[in-house]
Amino acid sequence: MTGDASMEVRELPLAQANEKLQELYREYVEAVSKNDYDRALELGSEIVEELLRLAHEYVIPSLTTPLARSVASKIVSHHEKALAFVKGAREAAKSTPVLYSFGVKEKAVEVLTATINGLFSFVMGALIVLSDILAIRRASEQKREKNNLVPRVL
Repeated sequence: MTGDASMEVRELPLAQANEKLQELYREYVEAVSKNDYDRALELGSEIVEELLRLAHEYVIPSLTTPLARSVASKIVSHHEKALAFVKGAREAAKSTPVLYSFGVKEKAVEVLTATINGLFSFVMGALIVLSDILAIRRASEQKREKNNLVPRVL
């Protein structure tokens, strides 16, 4: 669905993505609540990477207008930069004394939480809308095919 009406429609992974992300997010929240920032940063990064994958593989290619693709790409780029910050903070914290690394990790978790919430809403919202549009499109195509059948007289 990249603007070419003849392109084959592929199934969107809405249910699978939602289930996987909810489980990861539950573990992420648990790690944050225990101040296990190392685990939280690992899980949170995994969540953001999965959301970015979904955005690049399903959301952006499904948008048909250049403006929509541009806006979506800018949103995704913002979250990619946030993830890069988090990864950099994790790396820096490894060589920082524990007294200071806790604050660095805490800030990284704050950034990660905001990124997860924003990107999750964007990607899952887009997948919901795209799934609905695809369902309508499929129903329309099936109806058209049914109406194009010519009865055969033997």
